[in-house]
Amino acid sequence: MHRLALCTLCAALAVPADAMSRREAPAEPLTGVVCRVERAVQGDRVSMTGVVVPETEMSGSYEMVVEAAPGMTTRSSGTWEAAAGEAVSLGRSALTGSVDDIEVSMTVTVDGRSMDCPTVDAG
Repeated sequence: MHRLALCTLCAALAVPADAMSRREAPAEPLTGVVCRVERAVQGDRVSMTGVVVPETEMSGSYEMVVEAAPGMTTRSSGTWEAAAGEAVSLGRSALTGSVDDIEVSMTVTVDGRSMDCPTVDAG
């Protein structure tokens, strides 16, 4: 009786061999492009500009999210095209407040592959 119960459990947990091959492979990371969010402080204003620079002619999309205290969130998104080595400005945002109270993130996507862009302080 115990052997039958154990075999029933084994059958319930069995995974068909082809099910493993049907799993989607993780997306390859996006390469061949550099992106960043340039952050500049001018008095009590903080401005943020998304920038993308591809190694070859390329087009894609972006999404930039800016969160500021207390609870204000702005989103910008769109498409872009650039020649090899061309720096293209993407979303721009400017807020009044402390740089410590503002979070910004940007994601660039090309052909279904995405990358998160770092935030750098502009000189």
